[in-house]
Amino acid sequence: MKKILSLYICLMTLCCAARAQTQKLPSAIAKSLLGNSVRQTAAVPAQRALGVSAARQSAYLKSFGQAALDDLDDMLEGYCNLNVKVPPPEALRRHYQLQEQMVANWMKRDYAGFVLSDALREKVTMEAKVGRIDYTQYFPAGARLLALGEVHENDWAASQVEQAVYQYVRAYPERNVYYASEFIDAVPGRGPVYLLSGEQDVERLVRKRPFYRDMTRRLVRAGVRVVGLENPALSDELLKVGYKADFANTELAWKTISPAGMAERNSYWSGILRRIYAYDPDAVVFVHAGLGHTNYNHPGSLPLLLKEFKPFVAEFSPEGTQELNTLLERHMPLPWELRSAGRRMQRSAPGKHLQYVRFMKSKAAALVAGCDLNIRLAPPAE
Repeated sequence: MKKILSLYICLMTLCCAARAQTQKLPSAIAKSLLGNSVRQTAAVPAQRALGVSAARQSAYLKSFGQAALDDLDDMLEGYCNLNVKVPPPEALRRHYQLQEQMVANWMKRDYAGFVLSDALREKVTMEAKVGRIDYTQYFPAGARLLALGEVHENDWAASQVEQAVYQYVRAYPERNVYYASEFIDAVPGRGPVYLLSGEQDVERLVRKRPFYRDMTRRLVRAGVRVVGLENPALSDELLKVGYKADFANTELAWKTISPAGMAERNSYWSGILRRIYAYDPDAVVFVHAGLGHTNYNHPGSLPLLLKEFKPFVAEFSPEGTQELNTLLERHMPLPWELRSAGRRMQRSAPGKHLQYVRFMKSKAAALVAGCDLNIRLAPPAE
């Protein structure tokens, strides 16, 4: 009996410890990793390959102060700050494991952005543009996975995604272009690549966010091959619970927005995407999903799972969403001269969207920034 009681106490202690760990803010994990993660996974390889001086490394470690920790908390709060009383079995352990990976990855990229800042910025072009953007000038000819990351249910971001797809289709009419969306349920059994067969499928399969129905109808009418990515069983659960103010306190949040939930969904989606490429070796696939699924800085994101298809990531950032990609803002900020020029452009073209375009011309810069192309919507002119 004493052995059983002792074992029970031991298990409870471990469980409580795991729960306490999970409740740590990302910044608390960063502090515990700072001594090893940055030096071992970033500093040594960078020093050997790129000649980063010991003084530069030391300067970074001194610079990693409260501002960096606050940025980290802002970026990962929505993924990591969940109710630890309601996770499904095994989710808590997996959650903490992935949370630590996310923090370590952010720190590694932050280190690279700091010590290589001058070299990286030489590989980034920044422009202010009013009105429609020609996305085909940025998309590489050889890319077969074009990931379009957005903030959900934003009219401007959705319109940019739609325009990017149409522009590509017009520029390359001979290519087999697919549009695969997080906002459409997958249809197992509907052919080898789960294609929607027509507009009648839109009402039935664009369920969890009806905001995207009209856009999906237009893409179907335009002849684009439309594919759903979301697991229908997960959409069933979402429709029962609904997106509400306390969603982060529900068990369903662990299956959807936690690091473990995001990884599981990305794995499911990547399986569907691989089916497309296996069935159609000439396929070029646009993936439309949230920033957390498309950003290079999230371990297990779709571009990282599908590296062999030469991914290119474009992000659409409405006003007020800078915390979703803090590394881009920390290391490739928009200079005041560009903002000033943008305001002058806006005054000369009232009623049109002013957008700031950052294009990473090297993959090293993109991996720090989290994306290859960032389009930021400017606030309305005063």
